Amino acid sequence: VGVLPNMPVTWFGANPIAEVWTTKPFQLPGFSYERLMRGTSFLRVVGRMKPGITVQQVSAALPSLDQSYRTQYPNKIDSVFTTTLRTLPQDVTQTFRAGFATLFAAVSFVLLIACSNVANLLLVRFSGRRREIALRMAIGASRAGIVRLFVFESLLVSLIAGAVGAFVAWRLVPLVPRMASNFLPLEANTATSLSIPVLIFTIALSILTGLLMGVYPALQASHADLVGGLKEGGRGTSGSMRQQCFRKTLVGAQVALSVTLLAGAALLITSFIRLSQQNIGFRSQNLWTGAITLPVSQYPDAQSRQRFAEQILNELRNVRGLESATISGDIPLNGGNRTLYARADRDAPPIEKRASAPSHDIAPDYFKTWGIPLLAGREFNEHDTADGQKVCLISQAGAKKVFPNENPIGKTL
Repeated sequence: VGVLPNMPVTWFGANPIAEVWTTKPFQLPGFSYERLMRGTSFLRVVGRMKPGITVQQVSAALPSLDQSYRTQYPNKIDSVFTTTLRTLPQDVTQTFRAGFATLFAAVSFVLLIACSNVANLLLVRFSGRRREIALRMAIGASRAGIVRLFVFESLLVSLIAGAVGAFVAWRLVPLVPRMASNFLPLEANTATSLSIPVLIFTIALSILTGLLMGVYPALQASHADLVGGLKEGGRGTSGSMRQQCFRKTLVGAQVALSVTLLAGAALLITSFIRLSQQNIGFRSQNLWTGAITLPVSQYPDAQSRQRFAEQILNELRNVRGLESATISGDIPLNGGNRTLYARADRDAPPIEKRASAPSHDIAPDYFKTWGIPLLAGREFNEHDTADGQKVCLISQAGAKKVFPNENPIGKTL
């Protein structure tokens, strides 16, 4: 019924480029009506604010909506949740903000070190040209002309440096995926390119820093002693006491910033080493994972999906080179749908006091495949079907929280 422009990447990344948008009956495979009624968050609410309305005004109206929901559905898991409002940029970058802020601070420190170094070098250079400056002023050059000359030289140097840096970045940025493929989970066809706005910003920043770092040395050079400069037989490099003090201050600032960066880098490396030595709970060596999305039209019910799972498991177990294979709704360290739990042999506590933990749907041999040790009880087997007794395995932390000082085997949640 219509034609749309090329759509951006979806929020969930399932379809990088959407080709067709269509209507279909709402279905959520794997979620029973009972589970939905307990409260499951799976939808994203998007709104466009009216002109003149601020985020603060909209946020002020959310507490009353939350309270109305709690009153209407007091026994749902999400009745204790608090609705938060974020702008689109905040929502897209929320998981990267801390890393970006740290990286920006480190780059800013490097920029300050470079600026102080350039200012120091320019000050030394202009101090060494006192005789030239004195001769220019003796034949009629004004102080403003001297300042313009040296500021222009500083701008020219910064412009050339910015252009060279932009060219190097233009050649190196496309190589980043190839160099980082062993460290980052990048797709095989991942490509990077230099953004034009970023390029313009970088060159503009280079020119601005060149201007700022060249002004003070140029002003100092324009106030040089005319008689003393003409008497110098060669290039003087010492400069005035004020210039020497300023240069020492710049050197001290460089050392302080460098030590701060080195300390931060040492802490980062130490934290990374400690993190890499942590026990993540499973053996990640020689593991291969893949994701499959089953079309609802071909697999409309649980029985058809179960048959598919059994068939693919049988095929995988016959593959040479595979020690074991399993199927799960998600993988470790990838989150899960949070569920509230309470003991069945006691009165259920209020919603806000119940234990909460992610739930994971898995197939037999899951723990064997992932290398997760079993501390007590047994694993799932082929007899644990939807028609049989409902069973579950819980984590050690969950056992200590829900069944303190008790053996959880045989208990009911």
